[in-house]
Amino acid sequence: MSPIAKNKIKFKKHFISLCRLSGVALGCLCLSRLLQERASTDQDTTLDPYLIQNRNRLDVNSLRAKLVAHNKEPTVLNAELFGDRLRDSYSPVVVIQVQGDSPRLKLLLSSLSRVRDIDTALLIFSFAYQDDSLDRLVGAIRFCRVVQIYFPHSLQLHPHRFPGLEAADYNASGEPCRPRDVRLIEKKQHWWWKANFVFERMAHLVEADSAVVFLEEANYVVPDFIHMLRFLHKSRVYFPHVEMLSFGNPFLKGSSDDLLIVEPWGPPFHLGVSFNATTWKKIRSHSGEYCTYDDYNWNYSLLKLFESFAGGHVDTVACLTPRVISTEEIDEKDLRNRIDRFLTAHTWFPAAVKGVFVFGPKGRIEARAKAPVLGVGGWSDLRDQLLCLDVLAVTTTEEQRYYDPDYVLTSLENNSSAH
Repeated sequence: MSPIAKNKIKFKKHFISLCRLSGVALGCLCLSRLLQERASTDQDTTLDPYLIQNRNRLDVNSLRAKLVAHNKEPTVLNAELFGDRLRDSYSPVVVIQVQGDSPRLKLLLSSLSRVRDIDTALLIFSFAYQDDSLDRLVGAIRFCRVVQIYFPHSLQLHPHRFPGLEAADYNASGEPCRPRDVRLIEKKQHWWWKANFVFERMAHLVEADSAVVFLEEANYVVPDFIHMLRFLHKSRVYFPHVEMLSFGNPFLKGSSDDLLIVEPWGPPFHLGVSFNATTWKKIRSHSGEYCTYDDYNWNYSLLKLFESFAGGHVDTVACLTPRVISTEEIDEKDLRNRIDRFLTAHTWFPAAVKGVFVFGPKGRIEARAKAPVLGVGGWSDLRDQLLCLDVLAVTTTEEQRYYDPDYVLTSLENNSSAH
């Protein structure tokens, strides 16, 4: 191994250890230096169909400015109908990550409109892709409060440079030529950013003990979704050690519709995962584990983070019969029939529920999921890790250092002279 390669490995190990010791402070300085190395905007980067579709019809700079201004003061839609604040901590905040799949999003909205007591909820849509048709779709909602926010580090807003697409990332055929597929990376980065933004920048809309539920556009919720959320929320009185609530679980034939189960959290409990601000503070304090874990999946990265908690895991209270299902792998032609069969096969709105641990001869059985030691890859680029760690970047939406090439040098010079 060459001395240069050894130094790179040594630096990365040192970086990760520092992140674990000092949180995110290191990210700010390192990111400022590394982001100077940006791809030139006059290069031909028409390698990705997503970019080809949007490059000519969008003025990226004006769109970015528009979304930055929107994120500074997001408007609560339908406040005149339902008020601009939640009634109490049992009123749900539902955060929906939208990557641009309009048909699946329409199906999710249709399911949400049928949920009993949905008028008590606040829906926060976090978009990785701005499109007028998506805005109209969400803007037409009249059954509850709605807020829209926009992921500022998306491929759409950075089509020619990091953190979006760079010419060096893809070959002439549009295939990744190094282990950095921005279409996958964007999802993990987006999940982390929106959690930061909701808890840190929208705290005035979220009660301290409110259960914040995280959904994705390719999810479908059942009519007693909020009814069961209230049971899950109340169950924490009996299970005070529980950090997470979950509505998703692989369906088991013959399972009880009124049964809650207490288990260590891990995929597939990421469907409809929910936690409050107290748990978020604990998660954020271990951000180095999420941001440096070489896996482009946010759920396994979160599982890796939880291994840093006391006991090496966190517990979840989950519905044995799922109240959130994924439509991502279901063919569109069979989608409606599959959902209808699922809905008619169960009895919803139980009057009471039972919460159980699973015990064996030697005590409680913990089917604990373990994150792979090295992850599945796709998240090895140090720039992605540093962007994730940079709290200032992920909780605000306008950073001069990302767009002004002279800003970093000036800032560093001023800091040096001050010391």
